[in-house]
Amino acid sequence: MHHRICCLLIASIASPGFAAGIDNSWLRGSSSFPADPPPFARWNGLYAGGQVGEDFHGFDFSRATGGLIGNISAQGANFTGIPLASFNQLSVLNTKGPSFGGFVGYNYQIDDIVAGFEFNFTGSSAQVGSSQSNSRTYNVCLASPGSTNCSAPTVPITFTVTNGTAAKINDYGTVRMRFGWVYGSFLPYVLGGVAVSQVDTSRLANVTYAFTPPGGLTQSDISHGKWTFGFDAGLGIDYVLTRNIFLRGEVEYLQLSSVNSININTVSTRLGMGLKY
Repeated sequence: MHHRICCLLIASIASPGFAAGIDNSWLRGSSSFPADPPPFARWNGLYAGGQVGEDFHGFDFSRATGGLIGNISAQGANFTGIPLASFNQLSVLNTKGPSFGGFVGYNYQIDDIVAGFEFNFTGSSAQVGSSQSNSRTYNVCLASPGSTNCSAPTVPITFTVTNGTAAKINDYGTVRMRFGWVYGSFLPYVLGGVAVSQVDTSRLANVTYAFTPPGGLTQSDISHGKWTFGFDAGLGIDYVLTRNIFLRGEVEYLQLSSVNSININTVSTRLGMGLKY
C-alpha cells in the first residue's frame, strides 16, 4: 500500500515537467505556417523562344522619283515652266507574306509589374515594283521656252514622263523594351524600341519631248543592301503553359526610315513559344 502511494506522488510531481516538454504550440495557434504563394506567375529572369507569323508590308513610292524628275527639269530651258513633277503618279503598294524568327530577353518583376528588354529577329522577305507613263501637251514658245511673253507663235509640244521604282525588304531585327502587368497566368504587355533592316531599292525617271529634233533625259538610282533604321511598337500577351514554358501572341508595327525617298512599314502578327530559365 505504501509502495503504491509513493508511485502516485512521484508521478504527480513528474507530470508537469513531462507536459511542459510536449510541444503543443499548435493548440495555442502560435505555429507559423508557410506563406501563401503569390496569386500570379513569376516571369523574372532569362527567356528565349521562337515565332511564326504573317507580315503585311506597305511600300510608299509617291515621292520616290520626284527628286529625279526635278533634276531633269533643271537641266534644260525646254522644261522651264513645265510642271513635270506633277506627272508623277506612283502611290502605295501593299503585299504580305509569312515570317519566322526568334527572341531572347530578360524580365524584371516587382509584385505583378514586369519590365524587361528583348532582342527579336524576324526572317521576312517582300519585293514590289511600280511604274507608269504619263503624257501631257503644252503650248511652248520656241523662241523663248517658258516665257509668258512670247513674240513668236507657240507650238503644242507633248511631254512624256516615264518613271518606275522597286524595293525589297530583307530580314529585320528589333531591340525593344517591354512593360507588362501579370494577371494570373497571363502577362499582357506593350513594347517599343528600335528596328534595323537591309533594303534594296531602284528607281528611274525618263522625260521625253516632241521638239524637232525630239529628245529626252534619264536619271536612275540603284541601292543594294542598304542598312536602314526605324522604330517599332506593339502589343502582346504571354501565357504560362507550364512552370518553364509559355505561349505568346503579338502584333507589332515597324516603320523604317526613308531609303531613296521610299518609305516602308510592316505590321506583323505572330504566335510563339518560349522557355523561361
